[in-house]
Amino acid sequence: MTPPTRITAPRTLGQHVGCALRMRCPACGVGKLYRSWFTLYDRCSHCHRPFERQEEGYRNVAYFVNLVFSEAVLVVILITWLVLAWPDPNWDRVQWVAALCVGIAPIVLYPLSRALFLAADFYFRPQNVDDVD
Repeated sequence: MTPPTRITAPRTLGQHVGCALRMRCPACGVGKLYRSWFTLYDRCSHCHRPFERQEEGYRNVAYFVNLVFSEAVLVVILITWLVLAWPDPNWDRVQWVAALCVGIAPIVLYPLSRALFLAADFYFRPQNVDDVD
């Protein structure tokens, strides 16, 4: 049996994002999100709210957000690099760095993108006390 859920006041989107950037629970801002780089705790140690909903496709959306976030960061980096190196960028180097980033960025940015996804999910679809088992 899990301890009762503590009721928290409604929070703004900025507060949720701030919690995500600090890798804290989007609901209360106190409990840690991650046990290790890829392992999310099941629930918050402070407010006892579950971090994942038991809905079909929930994890797929989280992975999609990670991919989109990682590729957006890659595009910003490449455009900045090209603007700074223009008119003569080293195209071979650009191709190699882009290829490496496509493989590495989703792994490196996974915890941050997953935390931001949880923050958005907690903001746009808040959990009720009845939803928590």
